[in-house]
Amino acid sequence: MIVYRSQFQALPQYLAILHKDFCEYRGEKNIKCLPLHNFFRMLDHRFFKEHQISLDDCQSYHYPDRPHLIYYKIKLQGKSSLTFYFMCDLRKKLLTLSMPKRAEISHHSIGKILANTISASVQKSSKQKIQYFVIWI
Repeated sequence: MIVYRSQFQALPQYLAILHKDFCEYRGEKNIKCLPLHNFFRMLDHRFFKEHQISLDDCQSYHYPDRPHLIYYKIKLQGKSSLTFYFMCDLRKKLLTLSMPKRAEISHHSIGKILANTISASVQKSSKQKIQYFVIWI
């Protein structure tokens, strides 16, 4: 697994938007019927546009003994298949992205798509700018 970390000063507010988008995604069978600013619709669109793969499934995990951590598992399907995970740590305001080392899509590309999608989704939903963003390995 390769891990990227991104720090967001306003992660709790962003996470509320991601969670709302996740609930919309789980409730709607047709991803094209989701609002245009929905994180998961945008993620599907960006992956398909750049790599001809689509969002196949997404799951969210939350453990009662670690309420400050929220996990997402995203499965992409198309000409290649890929599953990646991202974890939100509300205490440290970190977003951690992990994916297989042998992914057919470059890790930089996945990190960039995820970061740009979060930025676009949050800005369109809350009309606020991303305050601080860093990616490192």
